[in-house]
Amino acid sequence: VGYEAAASDLYNGVIDHGEFNRRVAEMETNNTDWFGILLRNSFSHNHSLSISGGSETVRYYASMGYSDENGNIRKESNKRYTGMAKLNVNYKNFSMSFSLNGNLQKKNYTPSEVNLMNYAYNTSRTIKAYTDEGDLWYYQRHDGNSSAIYDEPFSILNERDNTYNKINTDQVNLTLFMEYKLRPWLRASTQFSYNVSHSENDTYYGENTWYAASLRKFSTITNAIDANKTLLVTGGELRQNSTKNESYSLRGQLTFNRYVDRDNEHQVTASVIGEVNSSTYTGSKIVHRGYLPDRGLLFDKVPIDLVNNKLHYPAYYVWLQSDDARGTLENNLTRKVGLIASASYSYRNSYILNANMRIDASNKFGDA
Repeated sequence: VGYEAAASDLYNGVIDHGEFNRRVAEMETNNTDWFGILLRNSFSHNHSLSISGGSETVRYYASMGYSDENGNIRKESNKRYTGMAKLNVNYKNFSMSFSLNGNLQKKNYTPSEVNLMNYAYNTSRTIKAYTDEGDLWYYQRHDGNSSAIYDEPFSILNERDNTYNKINTDQVNLTLFMEYKLRPWLRASTQFSYNVSHSENDTYYGENTWYAASLRKFSTITNAIDANKTLLVTGGELRQNSTKNESYSLRGQLTFNRYVDRDNEHQVTASVIGEVNSSTYTGSKIVHRGYLPDRGLLFDKVPIDLVNNKLHYPAYYVWLQSDDARGTLENNLTRKVGLIASASYSYRNSYILNANMRIDASNKFGDA
């Protein structure tokens, strides 16, 4: 593209000197501000609302928040919603604390492969963004794996407007702690926590993008798709990546702490703790081709017909057998159970004797 492309066309006989001079003269008058077209000044705003109150025995707190971060790249956004609630109770021998918080985040980015920032930084200002009629200006762009016989029109603005990377995440965390003094020297407590998080990461390239054209292999010689090499017969590409993490833990504890003599010289401390933990991770990844979101979120069917006893789209058929096209699933479950006992003896806070014991069990212990 640019002067190098015009010079190459001249040397290869594609254009004459008159056309070459016309192109050079046009480029000399172009002064495209790619930073102004693709980037912007970043702006963000945050809002929060909270309430709190209570009495000597009960205290509460609740809040909610919203933030909107608009980064340097145009048409990208990052919105976040948060909420929190806390409750604390202290009544005679009983105490409790409860907390619940969650957040939801929605990000809308341009796929990293488009690399708008790099394009704005490295592209010459002599390259046009629009035609004289105000339409997007395209040029042929061929990477190292492509041939010049294929039609691969490129406009960075078209890539930006017909692609997206949407990342949605949500998380909820709950914690509950309770303690009761059975005696001044004996306490029982329990703690429970639960956490769940989920993410959806979708990356889309429309059927009219350069990325789709580089896979489609539309020949300028035959004015048809190269059936032997095409990797995308119709539509665009949608990549989906989903993950979910869910975990909980339950812990119970009984604590003894007492001086066993009148002079408070002999102190005995003992505790027994039992705990259960569980963690589950699930994930899935898949790449769909032939995606037509404007037609009701459809995936177009591509018949793999035999022509003269050969597959009509052999390269596309091979891709359909790949892990990307077939999709991958992942599931990981970890469970643990533990029992802990400890005891200590102290004489005049100078001589201390400790004893500890722990037993653990897990579904992972048998793995090689």
